[in-house]
This record gives sequence, structure tokens and C-alpha cells, in this order.
Amino acid sequence: MKKFSKLIALLTVAVFLFSLAGVASAADKESAAARLGALGIVEGDEGGLRLDDTITRAEFAKVAVMLAGMEDAAAVLAGAQPQFTDVKANAWYTGWINVAAAQGLIKGDGNGKFRPSDEITGAEVVTILLRVLGYNDNLPGNWPVDYIVKAAELGITKDASFVANAPAVRGDVFIMADATLSETVVSYNKDTDEFEKKVSGSEEVSLMVDKLSVEEVKGYVTDAPGLLGSSLDDDEVKVDNSKYEFVGDLDVDSLVGLEVTFFANDDGDLFAVKSTNADDVITDTIKENISVSGSVYQVTLKDADKTYDINSDALVIVDFAKADLSALAGNYAGADVKVILDEDDNVEAICINDWANIAAGIVKEVDAEDMEITYKDGFGGLTTDLSDEDYSVVVKGAVDSFADIAEFDLVYELNSGNDYILYVVRDTVNGQVTKVSSDLSKVYVDGVKYTANLNAYSDDDGDKFNYSPANGARDFLGEDVTAYLDAQGKVYALAADIAPNNATTALAITNIVSETDAFGNATYKVKLFTLEGVEAVYEFAKDTTKIDGVEVSTHPGTIVGELVGFDLDENGKIKSMTVKSEKGTISIDPDDNGDVEKYDRVDVGGTKYYVTDSTVVIVSDSADSSYDDLKIITWDDIKNAAGTISSADIYASDSSKKVEYIVIPSDVVSTSTADYAVFIESYYNADDNPVISVFENGAVVDYVYESYVAGTLTENDIITYKLSDGDISEATKQLVVSGTVEDVNSSLNLVTVGGTDYLVTADTIFVDNSGDAPVAADFADIKDGQTVTIKADANNVAEVIVITE
Repeated sequence: MKKFSKLIALLTVAVFLFSLAGVASAADKESAAARLGALGIVEGDEGGLRLDDTITRAEFAKVAVMLAGMEDAAAVLAGAQPQFTDVKANAWYTGWINVAAAQGLIKGDGNGKFRPSDEITGAEVVTILLRVLGYNDNLPGNWPVDYIVKAAELGITKDASFVANAPAVRGDVFIMADATLSETVVSYNKDTDEFEKKVSGSEEVSLMVDKLSVEEVKGYVTDAPGLLGSSLDDDEVKVDNSKYEFVGDLDVDSLVGLEVTFFANDDGDLFAVKSTNADDVITDTIKENISVSGSVYQVTLKDADKTYDINSDALVIVDFAKADLSALAGNYAGADVKVILDEDDNVEAICINDWANIAAGIVKEVDAEDMEITYKDGFGGLTTDLSDEDYSVVVKGAVDSFADIAEFDLVYELNSGNDYILYVVRDTVNGQVTKVSSDLSKVYVDGVKYTANLNAYSDDDGDKFNYSPANGARDFLGEDVTAYLDAQGKVYALAADIAPNNATTALAITNIVSETDAFGNATYKVKLFTLEGVEAVYEFAKDTTKIDGVEVSTHPGTIVGELVGFDLDENGKIKSMTVKSEKGTISIDPDDNGDVEKYDRVDVGGTKYYVTDSTVVIVSDSADSSYDDLKIITWDDIKNAAGTISSADIYASDSSKKVEYIVIPSDVVSTSTADYAVFIESYYNADDNPVISVFENGAVVDYVYESYVAGTLTENDIITYKLSDGDISEATKQLVVSGTVEDVNSSLNLVTVGGTDYLVTADTIFVDNSGDAPVAADFADIKDGQTVTIKADANNVAEVIVITE
């Protein structure tokens, strides 16, 4: 059994040694090399830094001695007798190897040799790095696992491509050496058999500070070159309003407002940084406009669901520019925000991005040489021309440079004088639009819900965009789209390849109306209900548009309730229209007229016409024959209807006697009344039908509700409704009481809200809609302090209780 356990241990070690291989990016390697270069630890040769080459044992001995701050000792020992038989006297590497050996950083191969020209392995690199920090062979375990485990624990190998027994690559070695610089130095205590961290006062001492005598610069980052209007050069930063230069790839823009410790080299240049209050940073959305209570400004965060006081001397950044505290009052609901808290949980820095109020557009073309961007039509003629050499341009977001901006990128443009910030978003979603909320604030793509802040639409797959199609996002229901997301992940624009419908039939809902501009030019429009079940306003083209041969401007009479055929031009405007000839207006009695039931035929002035599966039946949900709230039903719906249909217009073929269309201007379908339901949301489905989602009988149910008006119902409203052939024909909002639960008396079955006791019975319906989705609840779920909505009868007997928060 012991042999078996030992075998498992050996296999585990082997797997571990070969399982740490990651992928270090070129940027990571370059950044690490830049920081080490700033300290003089590494330097290139005629071949540069050769970040993807391997490194020899002699080369890494120099790196280790430099990390240990013993460069001068290496110069002294350059002429000393080497302790390894294969290390030449007075070679370039002799002093470095002599110091490394004297300090116990290297030990050779056990045969008196060092093998200076051999490639060093990953395991050997981390061993030497940890010895520089003060760790030694007293680490628990066997070599090299003991050193590898400790290096992984410290995070030294985290960002490097590391394989223990493979030759180490220079770029990965630089990443690990750079990570080692910020680690705390230790010493081994024989009495406790522990490694003790070196501290100065209450702070741990890093390798940089201890061995390299690096200066520490502590304070708050108050300005960075990426802020709009900043006077700093690209390699400068302000800490507590004092200006410093930095070297390497430091993302100082992201540090604005943070309390940090910078490390400076002998020239005073900052080359590395660590944050001391990163845990006090909250990234969120502002829930409501920033308020002022007395003289104290307060911000409420949406996800945190908490209100914070803003210090009077807080650093304020709005849309990448410094601002006064007074500019915050009464603004910025819905904006992205980063707040940095002090030890009292008050805001000492606040950075706001109010994307909705920043000029933006979807890119059409980029001229990188002349620094010019043109945008797709429909974005207000927005252009970004930065060809003037005096402009200062900072590119942020999805790309790093102006030349990387591409077609279909969403670009936010901010400027202050000649200073420009271009924030680029490159984020799209592809799929079919399956639902659109009634207020157009949510769009479902392949069933996934996205918040929408729609600015433009394209029906030619993104070639051109426009601001206002007839029904906004509803025109894209059922279409395969590209949804362009903004900086908050909201749908900013929609594009689909929707071929114009150049010949179709529709029912006229309104008369032709004209609109005249300031120059006296008239535009004619009409609202139609198409056979796709969509209501849309169509504009007539300006050239020779006629209705039955008569110019639209002089066409006589009304077309409300008439069935029309029309042709569209390439711009989607009506170029011709014909009013279809109806056979007559009849009444239909499904209960008494056996012919309807048996033969599916109708009689118009003694002529029989036959209904087929292809017959289109258009019916209004209203009872006043106003042609409002239209929908398409089937002949079977008519046969199952209750009562006589007193008025139906019939359109039929003279030759085949087949009924092509039936238009019924009033509600004809039988109804039934539902019990109480809780309104959840409303949207338009893929057929562009208004739908409301309600919670009833323990589940969310969707119903088509053609006459629903967006905004008349809000989440958690308690309703009753009538069904017409499975669709809602009428919904009634119930009178309710909303408030905080003040007391729950389970022995008396009472819930107290607003000082009133409500009696709970076995028939009371409980719904919990305080989470992501509504669920059925019971009396035991009602707690003090909850927010609830109660529908009660005249005797204060609770019929429905909805937990809302």
C-alpha cells in the first residue's frame, strides 16, 4: 500500500510540473522588460531583448545578482578564482557567477560544474528567484516541487508561460523576475522553522525597497494624461498634484482616484505601482440622480443598493474630465460610475461615464493617415476630423490606436478644445429578434434579453442607418440581426437585411394625411395594417404617386377600412396604390347558418362564395367599428364565435368564387374571465403582436393583447382579464395597497401595512417577485420590512399579496 501511495505522489508531482504552462502575451513580456530595464536589471544587445529566445544559466545569474542589488560586488569578484571548474576566469560572466555562488543563489550541478552556456529551466529560474527573496531549501517538500509550489503561491508564475523542466524563455523569465520585485523579502528562523517577513514599521519590505534602494512615492493619483484637458505628457502622472515621469507600460489612467505606492528608480522615474485601497473601489451604475442633503452630496448605487456621502474635497471625474462637485447635483441617473471609499465608507473619488450624453456613431470609414472618421448615415452627419497637427488624441476602449479603429466600431467622441478622447466599443450580438418590450427598452435576441438604448436602425445590413423606422425595433421582429452594443452593453443600433416588400396588400387604418415643411413641400402619409400583422405608417413617394390613377394630392374620398394593394419603391415609399373591389357587406351567424358550418360558404346578394384555408380574416378587437387594434384570425375562429357578425366585408375572386379576404371591423370572438394575475412585463413577439407576461397559478404565462397600450401596466400590478380565443381582449388593473410590512401575526393570520390589518385566508394568493423571476409563495414567506402589494376586498381580506422587495 505504501508503494502504491508513493507512486501516486510521484505521478501527482509529474502532473503538477507539466501543468503550469500558460500563455504569456507579448505585451506582458514587453511591460516586464521595460520595468526591469528602468532599474538597469536587463538590457538588450544588437538583437534587442530577444523576448522569445531562451536564456542561459550565466545570463540568468546576472539577472539574479542584479535583483539582489549586488552589482558592485560582481565587479569586484570578476577577477577572482571561480569555484566551478567550467567557469573561465575573467569572462564576462565570471563576477556574476562568483557573487551568485557566494550568496547561495546558485549551487552548480553537484559535480563541480555550473554549465554557464546551458539553457536554464523554469524550475531552476523560480528556485533562484525565491533564494533572492530569502527562501532556501528549508521549504517543505523535495526539490523542485518545494520551490515551484511557493512561487505559485506568491503569484510569481501566474502571468508567465511556465514549464518546470523545459528551457525558460527570456520574456517569461522577465515576467517572473518583475513579479518577484514586489514580493516581500524573508529570512529563515531556525528556532521556529519558519520564514519571517521583513517589516519596517507596520509595512512589509519588498525586494525592490530592500535590495535596490528604490524610492517609494505614496499618495493619490490626481491626474493622468488620459483625462480630457490634462496638461500632462503621455509619460507623466500626478500624485497628490505633484508631477512625475514614468517609464514602461503603466496604465495610470485606471489609477485616477486611487491611493497608490509608486516605485521610482535612480532617475526619479516611476516604473512600478501597487494600489493600497483597491478593495475600496466599487464599479456600479448610478440608481437615481445625485442628491444634495444640506451641503452633503449623496450618490445611490444600483447594484450595491446603497447610498454614500461624497466628501466635499472628493476628486470628481465626469466623462474623462475633472469636474466640480456642484456639477453632480440632480444628474447622472443610469450612468456608469466608479467610486473610491475612504476608511469611513465615504466617497473620496468618483468617476462617472454618462454614455447617453456623449456624441457617438457607428464607423463607416477610417482614414488613419489624415486622422478622419466618417460615420454611417443616420448619425446626425457626425464626422471626426483630427487632421490638424495641434490636436491631442487619446484612444481608449476596445482598441489602442486610431489606426486600429474599423468599420462598424461604435465610437464615442469627447473633446475639450484641441484635446480629444475617442472611446471605441466593438461588441455585437447576432441572432433573431424574438421579442421587443412594449416601451422598446428591451430587445430579445435568440431569447436573451438586452436592455436597449436604440439610436439607429438599418434594413440593408448596416450599409445605411436611419433614426426612425415606423415601429422602431418592432420592425426587426423575426429578423436575423446584428445588434450593436454600447459601452454599457445596451443595444445601441440594429441592422438586418430586410428586402423591401414591393407589392403587398393591406387594410387602410387612416385617411391620407399631408405634412408641409417650412418651404411649402407636402409629404403624404397613410397608416396601414399589412397581411404580416404589422401596423406601419407609409410615406408616398414624391414622383407621380397615384391611387387608382389619381394623384395622391387630389385623390377624393376616404380609404379607411378599405383593402388596398400597393407597390413600394427602392426607398420603401409607396409609388402606386389600388383600392380593391369588395363583393359586399354581409352578416354571418355561426349558430344558425348551417351553410357556414357545413360548407364554409357565404352568400352575397344571392351569389355563393367559398372560404378556403388561404382566406385571410382581419378583425378589430374594438367594439366600435373603428378599425383599431387589428389582428389576423382564422375562419375557424369565426365559426366558434358567439353571436352574429353583423358586418363583414367580403373580397372574392369572380372566376373561382373563392373568398380572398374578410374584413370585420369589430370584436367577434367569445370571451372568458380569468382569476387574478400579476403583471410582469410587456413586449412585442416575433409576429409583432403586443404580448403581456403575467404570473398566475404558479407560472409565467404570455398572452397576446392587441389593444395593450405601453405603460398602462407596470410590474407587480394585479389584474384580471378576459380571453378571446386564447388572447386577452380586456385587462383590468385592480385597486391595491403598496407599502412596507409593519407586522406579521401568524396566530391571527394578519399582515399589517400602512397601519391597516389585512386578513390572510386559505384563498389568499401569494407571489414573491423580489428576485430575478416570480415564484409562488405562502404566508410564511411574508416578513417584517418587506415591500408588498396587496389586493384586498372591502373587508380588508387579502385576495393577493405580492412581495416586491
